[in-house]
Amino acid sequence: MAFAHIVEAMSSRAPIIIGVAFIAAVAGAWSNASHWPFYALAVVLLVLAAVVWVRRAPARQLKSKEQLGFRRNREWLGFVFFAKGMPRGYYALALVSWLAVVLTGFRFPYAAVALSGTALTLAWGEDRRRYPTEKLN
Repeated sequence: MAFAHIVEAMSSRAPIIIGVAFIAAVAGAWSNASHWPFYALAVVLLVLAAVVWVRRAPARQLKSKEQLGFRRNREWLGFVFFAKGMPRGYYALALVSWLAVVLTGFRFPYAAVALSGTALTLAWGEDRRRYPTEKLN
């Protein structure tokens, strides 16, 4: 039970964690900081992304389209393709993640943090996505 509370807290604070990671990646790339803290931060972000994604996403993927609130496959594909039901701030985080990857100049230890932050952004968005049958909290 305590693990579920920790994961919920991390999931609710994911946008802040992502923003700090992007700032650290860009600042590290511009200042040519030591590589090992950025590799460690990238691994931590990837583990957090995996934990946040595993929380709800696999269970939703096993549901049928009717259980998610769709009558036809076309409706479900349109919902997923156009990213409907995503949480507020998802598009801003996705834009910032793209900018962070570009601003790091694709130099690997710093870009690894930016790409790990992008993975956490995708996991957070999928975790917080609301389907038509789910109640708003």
